[in-house]
Amino acid sequence: MAVAWVVIACCVAAFMALHMWNPEQPTATNASEVPKPMLVSAREEMIGRFVMLMQRFGGSSSALVGQQIEPLSRESAGTAANVCAAILLARVGAEAQQPAGEGSDLSRAAEQSRALVARLRQASEGGTNGALAAAEAADRVIALLLTRASATETAGAAARVGEVSPEDAEVIRSSLGWYGQLLLSTWSPNDAFEAGLSNGAAVLGVVLGLFGCVVAVAGLGGLIWLGVIAFRVLNGSLADPLPERTRSGASLPWSFAAWFVCTTLLSIIGGAILGATERLSGTPALLLQMVIMVSPLTACLVPVFWGTPWSVVRREIGLHAGAGWLREVGYGFVAYATAIPMLVVGGVLAFLLSLLMPSGLEQASHPIQQDLFEGGVNERLMLLVIAAVIAPVVEEIVFRGVLFMHLREVSLRWGRFAAFAFSAIASSLIFAAIHPQGVVFIPVLGALAVAFCLAREVRGSLLSCMVAHGVNNALIVGLNIAMSA
Repeated sequence: MAVAWVVIACCVAAFMALHMWNPEQPTATNASEVPKPMLVSAREEMIGRFVMLMQRFGGSSSALVGQQIEPLSRESAGTAANVCAAILLARVGAEAQQPAGEGSDLSRAAEQSRALVARLRQASEGGTNGALAAAEAADRVIALLLTRASATETAGAAARVGEVSPEDAEVIRSSLGWYGQLLLSTWSPNDAFEAGLSNGAAVLGVVLGLFGCVVAVAGLGGLIWLGVIAFRVLNGSLADPLPERTRSGASLPWSFAAWFVCTTLLSIIGGAILGATERLSGTPALLLQMVIMVSPLTACLVPVFWGTPWSVVRREIGLHAGAGWLREVGYGFVAYATAIPMLVVGGVLAFLLSLLMPSGLEQASHPIQQDLFEGGVNERLMLLVIAAVIAPVVEEIVFRGVLFMHLREVSLRWGRFAAFAFSAIASSLIFAAIHPQGVVFIPVLGALAVAFCLAREVRGSLLSCMVAHGVNNALIVGLNIAMSA
């Protein structure tokens, strides 16, 4: 058992190292070339769209607008994020029709952009890359906006202050994507883009409103149900559907270790395949990802090789219908509701942790966001299936089925409450640590996982855990799709 946990610890470290590794963008040979993929990430685009939404409904003076832009303006945020911050400030200042004097939004955007370009030139040691080319082009357009805002009016028309060159427009459009269109449309309004921006803000506002209502109502219900569970624990009336001892107990840590080793190796191999060829992208790449996620589940057969019948193993790890399919699926929605108050606690802990690691919270995003923003209808549907079906099934079997059951069994001598607390926290920390959102996001993912562990403790079956996990992921993916529309 100790050897199995050494293997698990090594895999956790390897997974976290893989997620933290972020290769640099390739360098272009001249100012008009831009490295692929886009310099701007999905997270940065999402922030921009949210800022435009807040500006539409709250005005450019809204404090929330500045709070959203500020993380992008930090030097630690990187080149593309800094350029995005300057573009957002320029847009906010232009729409507010503020004078371009000292201290105005446009003036601050121009100063920030120029400081950025100067820093990039120094860092590039005389070379020119795609990020620097995009920053320089954006700086020139922002400078034109600043000049136009301060120009005197002649015969009712603004003085002509120059044009955006086709070269600059191409670099901005190709490297900065949505942000590039936003900047160019700020200079010379593009009717189609502006209409899409307005429509997108309206749709996003409705989606966010509905999402907020669902979360608020479900969260209140979840808080009440947590109180009911606590009361039943105190008076000893909470049923225990899990066995005290399992026939496959000694082999469960090896089953989890085998899954971890297979997943780690396949992730490395899959990453190498995807990185070695540009042809394997879109649907084929997602199909490969599905195979990488599902195939390691064969590790659940380890107890069978140790002599435990599969029918026994399956029941012990929660692969059964519990009180019935409909009841377990229904409780899955209750389990998701109980997760919402826990997510609030996790969010507070993440915020406190971000105060100790200021740059950590900025990395709290999932690579799937980029695919959702860039993919077509087929890719988005496949990503929804991966996130809302495949990932919940795989992760619940492995973490709440195998790992949680093993930890609960070895700690049950401490009492049911202590065993649950230890097993839920330990398995949830591992679950959160191997996700790519970053260290600061661990409390949020950990809180979500604890809620799933509670469903497993109360129901015994994994069905409710899978449903709750799937509902959460489906809502998040749907929200990302709405923000990318």
